[in-house]
Amino acid sequence: MTPIKKRSLAAAFIMALVFITLLYSENSLDKVKVLFESGHLTLMLWAYVVGSVAMHTLIVIKPRIDAYGFFEKYSNTVYSIATYGIGGSTSIALLKGLFFQVFYEGVFFKGFSNFDISSIFILSSFLLIYSLLNSTKILSEAIFYTSTSEVYATEEK
Repeated sequence: MTPIKKRSLAAAFIMALVFITLLYSENSLDKVKVLFESGHLTLMLWAYVVGSVAMHTLIVIKPRIDAYGFFEKYSNTVYSIATYGIGGSTSIALLKGLFFQVFYEGVFFKGFSNFDISSIFILSSFLLIYSLLNSTKILSEAIFYTSTSEVYATEEK
């Protein structure tokens, strides 16, 4: 499939989602409210991040023999989990507050202007997408990993 067809299909899918959401907006808001209130969203994010990083660490990263290589492997694992997990769960919490403030008249960000609320939405969305995309990237590296052997040059006779 060509990149243009992929983009066209993605755009059509997004437009269909927007259209369905507009038709069933009250029902959609209730479903999002239930999702935010359940706490499952954050739990699913943490499970995805930890699973992705763990698979990547076990399959792809081969530590060096020395003590520093061993420390480097596990410190990178801990830092990746912390970065993507904390960033994603914090953005979910901020988006939850924005959702309830905008659609259900809760007060989570007292004294913030509309510009500030919009900025929080944009930055939180970016951080959530960043966390999910990077977790997906390292998961795909683990899934599609193929080990290769080293190639050495030989003398021609």
